[in-house]
Amino acid sequence: MLLLPPSIQLICPDQFSRLIYRGADYAAFSYLSKKIKESVLSNAKVIGEQLRRYEYLGVAGIDFLYSNGTLYFLEINPRFQASTALLNKALLTQGLPSVQKLNLDAFQTVESSFKIVDILVPYSNFCYDSNDVVSKHMLKCCENNALIELDLDGYIGGISDVDAYQFRVNFPYNISNANPSGSVDIHNNIVGSPSIPQITYRKIIQIKFELLNQGVIITPDALEYINKTGQIRSAVFDSIDITIFNNLRVNCPYKTKLSEFSPYSIDLADGVLLLKRYEQTISIVHIDLIDALSNCKTSNDVKYHNIATLATDRVRINHTSVCHFKANACGCTFCNLPEHNGSYSFYDICQVIDNYLEYCDFRHFLIGGGSSGQGYAEVEHIIKIAKYIKQKCDKPVYVMCLPPEDPRLIELLYDTGIDEIAFNIEVFDREIAKKIMPGKGLIPLQQYYNSLNKGVNLWGRNGRVKSLVIVGLETQESLMQGIQTLCTMGVQPVLSAFRPLKNTPLENSIPPPTNTLIDIYTQAEKLCKNESLFLGPSCFECQNNTVSFHPDHPMYSRISDFQQ
Repeated sequence: MLLLPPSIQLICPDQFSRLIYRGADYAAFSYLSKKIKESVLSNAKVIGEQLRRYEYLGVAGIDFLYSNGTLYFLEINPRFQASTALLNKALLTQGLPSVQKLNLDAFQTVESSFKIVDILVPYSNFCYDSNDVVSKHMLKCCENNALIELDLDGYIGGISDVDAYQFRVNFPYNISNANPSGSVDIHNNIVGSPSIPQITYRKIIQIKFELLNQGVIITPDALEYINKTGQIRSAVFDSIDITIFNNLRVNCPYKTKLSEFSPYSIDLADGVLLLKRYEQTISIVHIDLIDALSNCKTSNDVKYHNIATLATDRVRINHTSVCHFKANACGCTFCNLPEHNGSYSFYDICQVIDNYLEYCDFRHFLIGGGSSGQGYAEVEHIIKIAKYIKQKCDKPVYVMCLPPEDPRLIELLYDTGIDEIAFNIEVFDREIAKKIMPGKGLIPLQQYYNSLNKGVNLWGRNGRVKSLVIVGLETQESLMQGIQTLCTMGVQPVLSAFRPLKNTPLENSIPPPTNTLIDIYTQAEKLCKNESLFLGPSCFECQNNTVSFHPDHPMYSRISDFQQ
């Protein structure tokens, strides 16, 4: 008996709520927990032994369902599977016989000389069965993509039977994963998004969240035009910042895994950059370019961009050149900050602050980025920077830092004149937090709550005390309970959509579906409203990379423009 590698079946509901098989993901199976993988293989072996006792010969597919910690046996299919082609691709690449050859060998009692652990299947695929814009978009995206294999299987375009599989796309990586709630998320760019026949208020929120979550493509013509103007500024989290509808800022993944299949593209027409969604023009778009000071150096030969970043209407000051947790090999698995960002002194920071104040136009400062420990040293350093800023200008200062073990240190921050403060919990479920934030996750939740409560006592219940949490790393139930707790305390929740970043342990994860973001946003807004709060941050511009839409945003006054 030979057990071949399992895959995750990709099942999607259609317009009639029927569950339709759309593909297989072998690569995603390898990212499941050890417990699930061992349970699948051990049970498959038991069933295989029983088939052998029945003197069954040949290939057979065994289907399981995993739910709430239990594996359920569903059925046996005595035939080749829809996923066999992907398995064959892996077998033949590794110089092994195809499934069909193994099937023939079974009838000739030929023993196989390899084991399942020797076989790597890094592939997935997805089938398309309609002539809609999603299918046409995927065909176009596959034209010049050397990594992607388009399997037309005789499809030549045009009208086809309803529900008939037209073509499938084979990927050399996973396109799905099991989410914290135990169900499977397929990347939104692969499944596709519903059309937007008319741009209304709710559709603008959908557009923002889709861009935030699914990314954007820049056509060659548009990129050539942009490069003549300046260099695109690489924003936080493998992204670019754009402005649409005149004043709505959005941070979009760019050139990240699967973002090349985004329904959104930036194209050039008559010397104007346009944002399109499945070729439907949405808005004129502006892209943030790198600021003039970014590549300058301090007198100590430190590049400005190591210390500061000008984004939207703020200058972010990195108060530490290296994250304490990364330096101690316990950094957050979703973070792509470099382990070392070069060393720089307080004098270098002051020099950078001086020049940004003199040569750039911005509204406020943000001090944060990385952690330098929970003790007095971090607070002291932040206070030193904040005092220098306050001496130089009257611009607001927003601080993000770890919650100090001694909440009395927060009084020192307040007395410095800091305008807003955030202690970012990120993940409420501390068991999950310990796994994906092995250093920061050890900080007790109560320590965050103590600091946040102290902050509210000092700054008030007015949105000036915040905590950022990440959507997609824990169950929705745990997340909403945590948000409820923050709101009850008078703390402004800031929701950040989980974004798998290159060169991180979680780079092969899949972000939560955009519909999930919209659902969580809607629920969280209600919780905030009950406590006279709203989702943060309070700054319109700084909401560019958060799951939020400010109730006083100028877009509200322009909704009627899009409904005419």
